Amino acid sequence: MAVKMMKCMSWPPLLSSKKYEAKITVNCLKGFNFLLNEKMGVQDFDRLRVEIKWKGSSKGISLNLGSLNRRSLKKVFTKEECLKKDEGIVEWNEEFLSVCNFSGWKDGVFQPWEVVFTVINGTSKGPNQKVPVLFAATLNLADFASVAGDKQEGIEIFVPLEVSVGSFKSCLSLCLVLNLVELRNTHEAS
Repeated sequence: MAVKMMKCMSWPPLLSSKKYEAKITVNCLKGFNFLLNEKMGVQDFDRLRVEIKWKGSSKGISLNLGSLNRRSLKKVFTKEECLKKDEGIVEWNEEFLSVCNFSGWKDGVFQPWEVVFTVINGTSKGPNQKVPVLFAATLNLADFASVAGDKQEGIEIFVPLEVSVGSFKSCLSLCLVLNLVELRNTHEAS
């Protein structure tokens, strides 16, 4: 009697995971100087705020069993600020913290970990009306996680935002500072 043996498939290697505390400072929005030449008024940019959505990793294996079916989404907002007409900027200088779990990919590169910035006009005309979205951009924190250990101070980032006013196009810059600090398990240190 012959017995056919089946080979047992081995488990795929576990992905390495690193946990970081991310601190993003939303400094300002620059580049509104074009308004001086256009007919659009400063009142159209009267009360701007930034919505920050910490989306996280969009694909791959999560090492956190609680997040098998859903991704956590954390939303925070800056306070409303108005455009400084003579300087062409909107200033916030606000800090936002989140703990990010970066899962490993091939060759020591982390899977994407997204943060979405949406600049909105904070003035709502009524309870049932949506606040108008002016600009939006996405930042991948995984791009900065590999170099985070080398830098003690924050990484200055200028996120480009394209704006169209009539037939005129201009590029604004959302100015951020990113600090990533690796959080180590106390059991690993001993």
